[in-house]
Amino acid sequence: MADYNKPHIDISGRRVKFDYKSNSSARSTKPARERREHGQRLQQQMDAAYSQIAQMRAQSPPLPDNLPAPEGEYLTVELARSHRELKAPAALGPEVRQGTVQVAANDARTITFHVSPRGREILSQLLDEYVNGERTPKGNPPRASLAEPIESIRATRLEELWRDDQELLPTSGDAAIWWALWCARGFEASAAQLTQSLGATVANDDRWARFPEAIVVPVLATRLQIEMMIWGGRGEIGEIGVARDNPSVIMDDMRDYQDDLIDDLARRITWPGANVPAVCILDTGANRAHPLLEPALSAIDTQTLDERWGVDDSHPGGHGTGMAGLALLGDLTTPMADLIEPILSHRLETVKVLPPAGWPGHDPVNYGAVTSSAVSLAEGRAPDRNRVICCAVTNEDRPGDGPSRWSAALDQISSATQDGDSDGAPRRLIIQAIGNLQMGVAKGDNRNPDDFAGEDPSQAWNAITVGGYTNFDQIAEAGYQDWTVIGAAGDPSPIARNSVSWSESRSPVKPDVVFEAGNRALSPYDEPVMDKLPSLSVLTTGKGGRQALTPFNATSAATAAAARMAAQLTAAFPTYWPETVRALMAHSGEWTPRMRAQLDNVEGLRERRFPRRRFGYGVPKLYRAMRSAEDDFAMIAQDTIQPFARSGASGVRFGDAHYYPLPWPKSILENLDNRMLRLKVALSYFIEPNPSFDARIDPARYRSHGLRFDLKRRGESLREFQSHTNAEFERATVRRESDSGWMFGPDAVSAGSLHVDLWEGPAVELAARDQLCVYPVTGWWRTRPGLKKLETPARYALIMSIQSDGVDLYTPVSIAAAVPIAAQAEIAVR
Repeated sequence: MADYNKPHIDISGRRVKFDYKSNSSARSTKPARERREHGQRLQQQMDAAYSQIAQMRAQSPPLPDNLPAPEGEYLTVELARSHRELKAPAALGPEVRQGTVQVAANDARTITFHVSPRGREILSQLLDEYVNGERTPKGNPPRASLAEPIESIRATRLEELWRDDQELLPTSGDAAIWWALWCARGFEASAAQLTQSLGATVANDDRWARFPEAIVVPVLATRLQIEMMIWGGRGEIGEIGVARDNPSVIMDDMRDYQDDLIDDLARRITWPGANVPAVCILDTGANRAHPLLEPALSAIDTQTLDERWGVDDSHPGGHGTGMAGLALLGDLTTPMADLIEPILSHRLETVKVLPPAGWPGHDPVNYGAVTSSAVSLAEGRAPDRNRVICCAVTNEDRPGDGPSRWSAALDQISSATQDGDSDGAPRRLIIQAIGNLQMGVAKGDNRNPDDFAGEDPSQAWNAITVGGYTNFDQIAEAGYQDWTVIGAAGDPSPIARNSVSWSESRSPVKPDVVFEAGNRALSPYDEPVMDKLPSLSVLTTGKGGRQALTPFNATSAATAAAARMAAQLTAAFPTYWPETVRALMAHSGEWTPRMRAQLDNVEGLRERRFPRRRFGYGVPKLYRAMRSAEDDFAMIAQDTIQPFARSGASGVRFGDAHYYPLPWPKSILENLDNRMLRLKVALSYFIEPNPSFDARIDPARYRSHGLRFDLKRRGESLREFQSHTNAEFERATVRRESDSGWMFGPDAVSAGSLHVDLWEGPAVELAARDQLCVYPVTGWWRTRPGLKKLETPARYALIMSIQSDGVDLYTPVSIAAAVPIAAQAEIAVR
């Protein structure tokens, strides 16, 4: 399973150090063992445990084909009552990792271990030395400190990995609950992957608790799925408990202690300096006096479009302050409840773009200018600061099914093509909400999000448009025991809109990604529908007074969370362009099991457009965007291409195509034969918009240019691939075979400037697919040469990754990628 510790990031801060000192002074009150009898009995018990485990695996449901074979086993060691610990377990090395320790009513102690295949050899050798080795100078058997405290060895049961009250452990294998998987550092990502492969749901990593030696990953799963993780994995799980963290605990049970919790968290945070990236929130202002905001939000960075409005949060519920807390710190539920010491790498800016009550609102047709003015204010105050623009404001009176002045303004702002932007003006990364469904008012009116289109300006091509999903499916509030949730865990949030009703041929796929947006509760009588229950919401900073903390939901919460991730990536990769950060976020997205089921349960590529427009490219994972793994690695290219050029005195033509020889380890891939691998490709670029004339019905009229990618087929030679993708080459005589294996396929791309697709196929086929081409498609830069943009260069970011499920392809690919490509004759395309 993947361990995400490979560059493209510095992993020096992830090193884990273990100190160990043997307590050699302890003495047992139990008479010395007869070592031959004792050692042989332990060896027989261990052999019996392995036989039992093999039988259990044979009787268990089969594992998904994409999972590597299980490796290692869990063993439970029961100590003699005279011993409270096992001496020097670290001496066994990482091949025998300690897990849960339990104490029975009679004070007998048990310890679980995950034992790798090499670990089994170590244990057998230890027992052999104990039985047959020469005694020490003091007359003790060798390895006595490890062997003699052990009373028995047996196969581990789920109950023995459980760290909480046994009464809380489900006895049924069918009911799904939230479990807490306690993973040793370095195993958390692998545990999350294993969980999803088995059809269970993993909480967003904002909900993961981080401690010095363990990371706790909440998952929604049945008991049967948990048991399959134990026997089907590779020791990812050290302990198992119940996932208790819930905002309702802090909002209700601990309401009188909120100030203390806030002050405690504020003391634990390492606050950012002045010269770090910022999330610039365009909203209702913010209460910067909040202890969890003030150190990262300077007074000079709080601004307003109208000085008469002030800069404080004028929304009755503190909307802007809630956005600020999520954009800076994420969901506060877990940080409030654990001992995490966050280190912040970004800060905040706010621009108040919505007037207080009693002031006239903006004319919706001016929202584009309003947004542009707000961005200019922030840039004028700190012109050299990298920033992410965060906007959850939408126009509820206009669907986003075609370009608008507002959406075009966002595309101009992001591509630095506004009036007044110089040639070297920075591109901007904009995070935009897709919009929310209002609650139904009639009996039984739960509302289908497919019937409610995303709102203007969520159709902006260059923005990261954020939708919602939810993992919250359990209501914790008193008095709501008979209520039910509308959305299941892993479903798109019933609060968020989507673009299912937009034209597939004319509109970009939106949302691009989804983040937690909360759930809604339904009474037993179908009315009313309850919004913002704490247990179905995230937790964030409140406006003040009795609202020091507040539940928060909808696509506002999702958008703030997305902006936070974008800022974290911007801080981690200062040389990456906004186009690249956007590609990283989409590329790191994973579909929940329920999302993937929607994609898999339709026939044909064309039908997959509907689920894709509900949840885009899934839920982004920060760990995956930050790092690569041996069996899930990313290759990233940033480059500038010339889409169009002049031909002769007055003609125009296409410009360049870029070909990438891919550093595949062909012999390794060929030896893997029919093992299924996954290749993911993300291509991101910013267009310059032109919303005039027929841009609403023809994407080529709206975009300045477009880019596409193509991958060499298995049966193609290099020359055939070049000729099939580029007419400047001599026409190929071989007919091109269909390109199967893609999740969406090339025909699924017509609009938008972010293109992501997933190919699945046998390794031997991928070995031959060793070339990728990026090439232009037409846009108004070419069709309207009189506007004098014909020869404008364009930037793009390309990300390709391979998932190989346990096979180390990272090492050979990284070695091959470091070798310069041999000098080749320049491709003649003129």
